[in-house]
Amino acid sequence: QTMSDQAAAFRAVHPLAFTQHFLAEGVRPDGRRTLKSRRVHASASNLSSANGSALVRLGHTLVVAAVQAEPVTPAESEPARGRAVVTLEIAATSSVGGAAAIKGSGAAGRLEREQAATLELLQRTVSNNLVDLDSICIESGRAVWLLHCDVCVVEHDGNVLDAAMLAMTCAMQDVRLPSVQLEERDGLAPRLVVQQEEAIALPPPRPLFSLSFGVIGGHLVADPSAEEEVLCATTFSVLFFEDGAFAGLHKPGGAPLPKPLADSAISAAKEKLPALVGVCLACQRTAAHESLQR
Repeated sequence: QTMSDQAAAFRAVHPLAFTQHFLAEGVRPDGRRTLKSRRVHASASNLSSANGSALVRLGHTLVVAAVQAEPVTPAESEPARGRAVVTLEIAATSSVGGAAAIKGSGAAGRLEREQAATLELLQRTVSNNLVDLDSICIESGRAVWLLHCDVCVVEHDGNVLDAAMLAMTCAMQDVRLPSVQLEERDGLAPRLVVQQEEAIALPPPRPLFSLSFGVIGGHLVADPSAEEEVLCATTFSVLFFEDGAFAGLHKPGGAPLPKPLADSAISAAKEKLPALVGVCLACQRTAAHESLQR
């Protein structure tokens, strides 16, 4: 056996010990420093059939978000308030999705818990920060927009939350609603008449950015890969608004998080925030430019 074969065998049999050996030197098996994130790229307007869409690649993790607008009757309790609903799917063909199916109920259960926690935060974010629901009213008491935001994890190589949050944000910023009017009809229900397609952008949101970390053997690692997430005693995400205001710490489970590690993560996340905001703004500018060219 060659040295590389022996290393691969040790990594497969003792993944935690293998990773800790690297972390003790301040690096990770993929060559990154402990607090180094993978490269992120975002693009919008990828799906012509959607009212807004975006694609985000974070390392090998690939997430697509698409927003479809549907006119619906508002709730009686909120006659002038639209709605936004998020769905999250991890494709069975993704690396982690496929591995969970092969390994059985334990891995599948972990993936389901991760998916549920991620979806809960995405839904809360879109309702509280990304969309002014009062602004998507067509006519009070009669018609409002329902925004379906479908987030699909095409490839899962760890840190789905950060990629999904960014994809959802870019997709919502890409939304263009048609200009519509209710037309009355004698003896019939009124119908919605489209006056102009892609006429109305959503009001500027207050985006929320997620920067995630894991703890492996007492070592803090930023943007953990799928291989690293399995080894983490706990994972958590630091949340910031675009202007740098701290929005909270999202930790759905796992071992207790020592305060020194939490403080280090918050400090590291704040340093990374401008780059992530820059990716979002660049995506928005590119989509706006392409829209003008159409």
